[in-house]
Order: sequence, then structure tokens, then C-alpha cells
Amino acid sequence: MAVQQVTPTVCPSCHAQFNAPIQPLIDGQDPYVKMAFLQGRINVAQCPQCHNVSPVQIPILYYDLEKELALVFVPGGLNVAIEAQEKAIGDLTNTLFNQLEPKKRKLYILNPKQFLKLETMFDTILEADGITKEMRQAQKGKLELLQDLATIKTPTELKAKAEEHKEELDRTFFEVLTNMAQVSNVEGNPQLAQHLITIRPLLVEASGIDMTIIDEIDAKLGLLILKDKPDLLKRLSQAQNEQEFTELIATGHTMLDYEFFQAMAKQIDDATAQGNHQQVTEIKALRSKILDTKSALEEESKKAFEAASDLLRKIFQSNNPQQVLAENLDKVNQPFFSLLSAQAQQAQQQNQPEAAQAMEMVMQMAMAMLQEQTAQEAQQGVPEQTPETPVKEPPPKIHIAGM
Repeated sequence: MAVQQVTPTVCPSCHAQFNAPIQPLIDGQDPYVKMAFLQGRINVAQCPQCHNVSPVQIPILYYDLEKELALVFVPGGLNVAIEAQEKAIGDLTNTLFNQLEPKKRKLYILNPKQFLKLETMFDTILEADGITKEMRQAQKGKLELLQDLATIKTPTELKAKAEEHKEELDRTFFEVLTNMAQVSNVEGNPQLAQHLITIRPLLVEASGIDMTIIDEIDAKLGLLILKDKPDLLKRLSQAQNEQEFTELIATGHTMLDYEFFQAMAKQIDDATAQGNHQQVTEIKALRSKILDTKSALEEESKKAFEAASDLLRKIFQSNNPQQVLAENLDKVNQPFFSLLSAQAQQAQQQNQPEAAQAMEMVMQMAMAMLQEQTAQEAQQGVPEQTPETPVKEPPPKIHIAGM
């Protein structure tokens, strides 16, 4: 379970003092938290005065109950007195121990392995996942190649560059590419996700790799890609159930334009000319279902974002935002986090660091409350009611629509 706090910190660049959100406990079974931690995106803060971004030096306890891992990092290493180190470690382990269900409290948690450098801790975490140093070095090389390929502007240049590195375009490369698309999509950068998925077919062609490998990678990550409007229409007509149909509409909603429905109208005209009345009836029924589902999703989305906007307004107008959050925790869901993230990004772009930091703190506070609620329900034996938030849900399927 993630535990978010706020701590006073000093900017190493301009020495301004400000409060920064921190997360001293890192749950290795939470894929979002784990990914952010390994990428150095947790426990960093932006100075509201000079905008410098730097790590916040705090003790960190990483744990993975499934792998029975307890790892601790205390900044300062050998320069910190033994007594101070022991107190910092004891505070973290006791906090975690007390939050866990009794049956999950194991002695190894109270005796974590200590690290002097975060990088060494990262190596240990990855090795526990079966990712060796050699594998990480290989992935690093693939990532650097992918970054080079992703910056190429024209298909001709991209194809030429890909053919130069044909031997490197193997399964590992496409795993890195697809995973980066997934991460970009989850973290609010759909443009990069779309670009990576757009160039992937060309790279697959240049590599000569078997398409079944790509399908396996997609299936493993729960990746749903809509290549184009005909592909969307075909998938909709073959949808196995209502959930799949709705997911396809939600993913490809930008494709459902005049051109899409003109193509359906042409199919109806062709079937009519051929005297295939059953096909005409089926296409018309499908068109009506698409329109009804699209309309329902748009209305649902509109109401959800209006509710999220109203809650955010109440939070920022209140003298006690924490209380407002606590009283409306049932309304803290995916639209809430999406809107909050978008507004924080807008504040940064408009050079309003204080507003962006306030939104980040609200986000951290909301996540902490949801985690605490879930922990309390687990301890009380209450069936877990998973809130609609990226903190508690498993990694979502990445849904990418083509052009």
C-alpha cells in the first residue's frame, strides 16, 4: 500500500524552501508505483521558484510481499550515524508492519536489506524479477535504438535506418517498443503511444520477424490496436459480447465520423443492389447499435467529467481540501484523476508551478486515502470495493486507434 506524505525540502539550486509530496513506502506489487519508482519519478519535486526538478532525499522502504522482499535505502549512507539510520529504518518497517493484515506480517519485513545507493536497490529489484544485468544492458541498447528510430520524420528514412539495424529488431526490441507505448498511454502521452504503434508495422516489415511474435506481445500486455476504420467496423461486427463492443466504441470513437458512416451506407447500398435483404438488415442494426452506444458513452463521459470538475472546484475553494476529499472519496475515480492530471499539466505549461504543485499534492492525498480505505477494508474482512482509479486497478489495456 502506498503511503504519501508531505515534507519540507530545500531546493539544491536556489535554496528556496517548500513542501514536497513524498512516498517513503514503495509497494512492489503495485505496477504503477513500481514502474514510477524504477524510472525515478517518485520522490522528486519541482521548486516553485526556479522550477528545478530534483530528488527528495528521504529514507525509502521497498517491499514485495509475494517475493518476500524488504529493501531499504537511507540517504547519506555511511555519513549518517548508526543510531539515525536505525531509527529511520525502524520507523519505516514499523509503519509498514502495522498497516499489514496480521497474516501478512513476516519477520523479514523488520530486517530489510540496506542499500547505500538507489541504483543498487534497483538492480536487486529487477534481478528478483528475473531480469539479469545482461538482459538490462540489452534492453538499454534496444531502447536507445528505438529512441533514434522514433525521431525519424519520413517513412523512407525510417525504413532505411531499420534495415541498417535489422539484426537488432528482434523480440526484445518489439517488447521494449510495445511496453513504451503502453507506458506512454497510461501516463497521459497518447501522441507518443500512437506514433510508436504507427511505426511498428514498418519496423516489423523491415525486421522480417514473425507476426505471431507481435501478437504474443500484444496479448501479454492486453494491447488492443485499431488499424483503421475498416478494421474497427470489422471488429465491431464480430464482437463476441457487449463488453467487447463497448470497448471498441470507446477506443475508436474518434474514427466514428462522417466517413465511417458513409462507408456503412455504401455497404447497405451494395447489399440492396444485390438483393441481400438480410445483410441490409444486419448492417442497419449494427449502425443503430454503434450510434446508440457512442451516444451513451459520450453522455456518461460528460456526466463523469462534470462531476469531477465540480469536486475539484470544491476542493480548491475549501480551506480544508483533505476533509472535502474524505467526504467525497466515493467520487474519486478515473475521470477525477484524468481531469486533475490535465489541469496540472496545463498549469505547468502556463508557468504556474504553485498551482501545479497544489494539484499534485491533491492527487497524492487522494491516492493515499484510497489506499488507506482499501487497507482498512482488508483488515476488517470487508470485500474489497475497488475504486475506479489507476492506483488500485491492474494495468489497463492500452487501447490505441489508428487513423
